[in-house]
Amino acid sequence: MPDLFPQLMAVAFTYLVSGASFATIPLFVSRELGQGATVVGTLTGLSFLVAIATRLWAGGFADRKGPKPALILGVWLAVLSGLFAWAADIYQDSTRVAIWSLILSRVLLGSAEAIVVVAAQTWALAVAGPTRSAMALGWVGSASFVTTAIGAPVGGILYAAYGFEGVAIVMILIPVPIIAWLMRVPGASVEVGQSLVFMDVIRRIAIHCVTIGLVGVSYGTIVSFSVLLFEERGWAPPWMGLTLFSVALVAIRIFAGSVPDRFGAGRTAVWSLVVQFAGFALMAHSHSVAGAYVGAMLAGLGFALVYPSVASQALNRVPPRNRGAAMALFSAAVNLVLGIGGPFMGILAEHRGTGAVFYLAAVAAFLAGLIVLSGRTSAPYRG
Repeated sequence: MPDLFPQLMAVAFTYLVSGASFATIPLFVSRELGQGATVVGTLTGLSFLVAIATRLWAGGFADRKGPKPALILGVWLAVLSGLFAWAADIYQDSTRVAIWSLILSRVLLGSAEAIVVVAAQTWALAVAGPTRSAMALGWVGSASFVTTAIGAPVGGILYAAYGFEGVAIVMILIPVPIIAWLMRVPGASVEVGQSLVFMDVIRRIAIHCVTIGLVGVSYGTIVSFSVLLFEERGWAPPWMGLTLFSVALVAIRIFAGSVPDRFGAGRTAVWSLVVQFAGFALMAHSHSVAGAYVGAMLAGLGFALVYPSVASQALNRVPPRNRGAAMALFSAAVNLVLGIGGPFMGILAEHRGTGAVFYLAAVAAFLAGLIVLSGRTSAPYRG
């Protein structure tokens, strides 16, 4: 979709910075600052917590001012995040100053990620139109997912060669050309007409937020616990499960991203959740690495089209004027699950084994499928 290229590039470069940051801040904190896992965990968790509040604000801002100003603001915040990361390296001899600089860097980057993805989704929906809404959302999601994965090894290479200073400088420089490019791209017009108050938006798409929150359990499981599952069961390499999941997800969104628009969002979501359930159940129960590989790929295949399918159903319940608020609320549901559910899944893994977390993900996919199958996500809003 060449008409979405500027928005996708803004998402890609912002999340490339995010991936590099996630991969190197723990190293900098432990090696240079001499701090432990508590500080690392706090800095990581800040992104999810900040993203929830910022997404909600960003949706309203994009609806009122247009997605282009919101997207440019988000990319600028990514640049500022890099400046504070650089300050942490410069003042690393003062642990307190360095940590506070990192806190500000993570707050700014978490805000940047949230604003950029909401603005890009809102802009993409305006460009693509209602007949391609699921495909547009899928492409935006793929851009963030792929570049986060690429950013991690890029950050690691930079850190090994030039230290955290090199990472911070790249974090500053990468987004700047995107800002210059976006300034030259014609923006989408702000929709006029009926607008809902925020509580009305919540009431209209609450069931969709619950559904995607359940799907978020699956995403958090594969991202946070697949490596642990492979290590626990002696399967190598331990990162292969996440890699196969990611490859399957991106491949489906590239080659079959229009399926929800062509064959129906509800039908696509149900079958996707069936496949996702099978994938996580297989990973949980498998006693061979081959079975785990197949399970990871099935999980990725199933996950790929659930988000854009349910999101397109949610958008059908709100007027165009409230697309940004709806997408912000919808995305915040996933962040809430990732931010709060992670510790509970960790406790479950410690007491019942990592496989139990994958069974939980399968159950969550099953429950989400029941909600979609009941027709509640596709039914018109009745007030």
